[in-house]
Amino acid sequence: MFTLDSNQILLLSCLVLLAGAGTYLTYFRQQETISTLDQKIEVKKEEKKEIRALQADLADAESKFETVRQRWRTQYKTVPETISSPDIVAYLTELTQTGFKRFDITSSGSEDQDGYSVHTFSADGEAFFTNLYRFVWTVENNRPFYRIRNLDLTYLEERTTDEETGRTTMDVLVSFQMDIEAIYGAAEEIGDETQPSDGREVERLPIAQTPSNQSVLSARVRERPAQ
Repeated sequence: MFTLDSNQILLLSCLVLLAGAGTYLTYFRQQETISTLDQKIEVKKEEKKEIRALQADLADAESKFETVRQRWRTQYKTVPETISSPDIVAYLTELTQTGFKRFDITSSGSEDQDGYSVHTFSADGEAFFTNLYRFVWTVENNRPFYRIRNLDLTYLEERTTDEETGRTTMDVLVSFQMDIEAIYGAAEEIGDETQPSDGREVERLPIAQTPSNQSVLSARVRERPAQ
């Protein structure tokens, strides 16, 4: 008759324990780990889908933004077939009647750009910053198609003393150099022709704060001590 000694019983017990532990690890612990990993993988897949969707939305939004910005830049603009230097000078001079101590312009000639003709003038002078800001905004946003390029400012300082009170006030005065481009050479009007120009463009001016904070000027500002 077959009998088991103590060593064999011990070995069989260890074998049973190992088999049980292996079965537990394989069918319970590992399954839980695999299930957890599967869930994490699914979460990552969903995150990747969301990222791709966001990237697509971003590209679409950037495309729409460029379209809207281009429309805004050319809204209600008129591009005449021809334009004369006296007309340009008269228009710019009219805009610099207030707040400008000096405004000198020189013609730099005409050239063709992107299917249009561009007559460029170089301008320099001195003006109070608020008035110069108003001038730049008006030139860029009124219906006549003008653009400001290469605006360079030098910060000056003007102090005024009231004879009666003795109080001194300071005005922000700047000297400037810029290129002004007049666009012409197209018979069609850019933008919505049904929108009238009632001269109220200047009334919608945002309030100027300080020279360094006005992005519309796109200028390099340098400070020079007052004389």
